[in-house]
Amino acid sequence: MSLASRMYLVLRAKLHIDIVPDDGLHFLFVSDITSAKQDEINTVDQVNISFLEPSSTSWVSVCGTAQINQDPEQIKKLWNPMVSAWFGDLGDGVHKGDASDPRVCVIKVIPSSVSQHVHRKISF
Repeated sequence: MSLASRMYLVLRAKLHIDIVPDDGLHFLFVSDITSAKQDEINTVDQVNISFLEPSSTSWVSVCGTAQINQDPEQIKKLWNPMVSAWFGDLGDGVHKGDASDPRVCVIKVIPSSVSQHVHRKISF
């Protein structure tokens, strides 16, 4: 069985952190290096992220390449108290659920295509 025939789409909610236009358009997410998402990205780095405005049904879909890093400076720049909720303090003095926790990584998505739908009401 080939890798392609075993692939399937899995969608997971992630805390969106930042869109960084000064270094080219890319999206940054704080994530847990021990999660299944990191294994998936290491196997197939082509990803899709989507944004929906439920009240209007407008949406944006971004296809691109994902990269994972554990750059402490980038993590510190992105870290805020809300991110701590995704990590717990394991009580071992190392996995404290803060920016220095070794589980913390950054997923960078570099878009290759962006599609959008903007819902507009039409009066007849």
